[in-house]
Amino acid sequence: LLMASTLSQFSKSLAVIHSDVTNYSFDDFRSDLEDGVYVYYLPVVILALTLGRLFMTPLISYLFRQLGVMKSVKKMETQKNMVDSAYYVLTIIASMSIGFYCTWNVDWWSDYTLSFIGYPWTPTVDPYLKAYYTAAIGFYLFWLVCVAFIDEKKKDHVAMVLHHIFTLIVLLTSALSGMHRIGSIIMLMFDGSDVWLECAKICNRAKSESGATVFFVLFVTFWFKYRLWDYTQLVSVVLRADDYTNQHVRFLLFDQLLLLGILILQWYWTWFVLKKLKSIVDERGMSGQYGDPRDETLREFKKSKPTQT
Repeated sequence: LLMASTLSQFSKSLAVIHSDVTNYSFDDFRSDLEDGVYVYYLPVVILALTLGRLFMTPLISYLFRQLGVMKSVKKMETQKNMVDSAYYVLTIIASMSIGFYCTWNVDWWSDYTLSFIGYPWTPTVDPYLKAYYTAAIGFYLFWLVCVAFIDEKKKDHVAMVLHHIFTLIVLLTSALSGMHRIGSIIMLMFDGSDVWLECAKICNRAKSESGATVFFVLFVTFWFKYRLWDYTQLVSVVLRADDYTNQHVRFLLFDQLLLLGILILQWYWTWFVLKKLKSIVDERGMSGQYGDPRDETLREFKKSKPTQT
């Protein structure tokens, strides 16, 4: 009943957004924020994510067992991490679906400087953009709580928490300042690389070496494409925002510092990505195969005791 009411409320909010898009201006958008529209829908998104984690994770665990994905996984903690990664993948796919729907045929994806044309608002605002921003803010807020207080603490725990906090603040300030184009690009950049890493984690915990390698290579490809190359270009455009618009951009200096902070964190993580990629290459060898079976035979031979003749 709770999930049904949540979905019903969310569909009503989309209908309201669709009917209210005509002559929508930056002042109307800011007025909605001040009137609590986002504050009203944000708990709905967080409630949906929370209920999804409570009810979807047992279903995902059941499907994994039926498909034999967990057959070689003995530790309960590892099984839980696999299921959490799968749920994270589902939430990323849902967020990306809304994002692609909002920004499918836009020209400012190929030229970031076009994001400032008509600032602070343009007549080409997608009717579901408000829903996308609400979903993204709720998404990062939900996973910030999970990473900070619920999930297992990892080596990069502090960096992950800072990354979620910086991204969440950038989304909020970009919504307040009317930088919806820049914010939507950033969200899709982050989601487009993270989904492959979570798939690689699932395969790695399921002892699927080839699957983990394939997804990790995809992750590295999208990481360098979106998180480093494209994101660095986007940050350089935002740093020169005064060259593309004669309007005052609210929170511009604050957003610039946060975007630079996220960029530094991503270069920090790139070091670990390169180390992991190097270890995979060393294990596979230069032949590109998934390991030499003779190495495994030799290791097993050394472990066995010699027989007496």
